[in-house]
Formats: sequence, structure tokens, C-alpha cells
Amino acid sequence: MTELAARVYERGYCVIEAAYSAQECAEIEEILVDAWRRDGRDTMGGVFGSVFHPLLKYAPDMAPFYDRPDIVSVIGEVLQDDVCLAHSGALLADETRQFCGWHVHLNGDRYNEWYPKPDDYGSQVERVLGNVYVHGSNETTGELLVYPRAVTDAWDAPRDDLSAEWDGQEVLTCPPGSIVIFDTALWHAARPPSRACRRFLWGAHYSRRSDPVHHREDNWHDSPEMQAHRATHPTFAALTEEPPAKFR
Repeated sequence: MTELAARVYERGYCVIEAAYSAQECAEIEEILVDAWRRDGRDTMGGVFGSVFHPLLKYAPDMAPFYDRPDIVSVIGEVLQDDVCLAHSGALLADETRQFCGWHVHLNGDRYNEWYPKPDDYGSQVERVLGNVYVHGSNETTGELLVYPRAVTDAWDAPRDDLSAEWDGQEVLTCPPGSIVIFDTALWHAARPPSRACRRFLWGAHYSRRSDPVHHREDNWHDSPEMQAHRATHPTFAALTEEPPAKFR
């Protein structure tokens, strides 16, 4: 197992720094702002910022940026299976964004609630997020906070207060265009920005193609635009063609 994949098993996450170039980040930012404007939105504040789920519905031109075999190969090694793009999303925030409290993306019937960890869960990472930080994670944008965990650790929150920083947390910094790949059971939060800025992130939930279980956050999206992008972007096509029955 490569070092990147092993870190997800040992620490809950890994980082590929500057996976997207400055030019790509500029193009992505333009696409996301255009989607925000076309949807008639007027704020990027609050706890999360302006949320787009599924991103590929609001911004179909983001599809080519998922076409990254180097990134998908890491995710495939973590999941030990063919990879399925189960959820696309983006968060657009500015300096008015507040502290984003601790949360996970485990499967359940509501936000930050999950079904109990099965006794036979084992040591397999079942699902990951891959989030690209367009403007990086730093003091200006408000750093990503993570609470490291091994895949075999319990899912319970290690602290009671989800609205404050935790002892034992790690402060994650990375340059613009970096992608953070993390287990859905990783507790994470984000500091508020320290000055005027934009803090955009986009990405996906990736599941094992053989996993038959529907997840609350699944939002697989298809359209003529997606079909056109599949014809010219083979990795994106492999992620989204012939979706598992759980999406139908």
C-alpha cells in the first residue's frame, strides 16, 4: 500500500498538495462563481457557506476536473475496489463564514447522526471524501481541523462540545489546489477566516462500486451534459457510467 493510502487507514486522511494548478484553480473558481450567480444566490456566509449538492447539476462544466486518474488511483487503493462517484458537491464561502463545527459523513437518517458501527465492520475503509481546497487551507481562509483516527477506532465523538476546538486536533494547512482525501468517519471542523477572502472547496464522496448500500448523502446525477463529458473524459466516465442499483 502506498504511503498516501496507508495514511487514510492510520490517520483518517491524506493530502495531495497542489494537485490542481493555479490556472486550473482560476478556471474552477470562475465556474463556481458563475453557478452561484446563475442560481440567484447572494451570500457566502453562515456555517458552511453557499452549498451546491449535487455540484454536477449546478455546474456541469466541473466534470472534466474529476477526470484525474492519478487521484482516482489513490482512492481506489484506499477502497480496494473500483471507484464510484456517489456524491458531488461544493462549498463557496467568504470572510463572513462562521466556525464550522465538528462533524462526520457517516451514513444515517440525518446530519451528524449515524447507524451504529456494525460489530463485523472490520478494517476496510468503505467510503471517502475527496475535497479540493481551491484557495488552500490557511490562516486567511480558516484552517481545516481534523481529529486523527485509525480505521479500527470507534465512531463516537471524542469530545462533547462540537462547536469549539478540541485537544488532540490537527490543524491542516495546504496550498491552493490541494485535495484532502478522508474517511467518512473522520471528525473534522474549520476555523473561520481571519480576513477578507474566498474559501471555496469542491469534490465528491467516493464509494466502492461493489457496495450495495445507499448512503443518505448520495446524489448521483446524470444529464446530457454528463453524457457528453463521459465521451471525452475516460476516468470521469469510469466513475459515473452504469451506476450501481443503489442509485436507481
